[in-house]
Amino acid sequence: MRPSAMMQWHRTVVMPMTLSRIRRWQMAPASLWRKKAAYGMASREKTIFDRLVAAGQRLVSVIQKCQGMANKDLSKFADQINALCDKWDR
Repeated sequence: MRPSAMMQWHRTVVMPMTLSRIRRWQMAPASLWRKKAAYGMASREKTIFDRLVAAGQRLVSVIQKCQGMANKDLSKFADQINALCDKWDR
């Protein structure tokens, strides 16, 4: 399928829109929907990064609550965190 044909299919079939919105979307110039798509991706990426930061803060909170646990458990937890960091550190 050609890229332009794929975009046409994506814009009319996959996206849940009303018929009037589909017609407006189809008549919009390609530069307009590219800009809208780029804007949506930027805000989506920011949201995903915010989720990652929140997960990191939660991890720090869990680590702080682990104070006083058995050394064996702390060692295992530290190894798991280090393994995760090794996997994602680029």
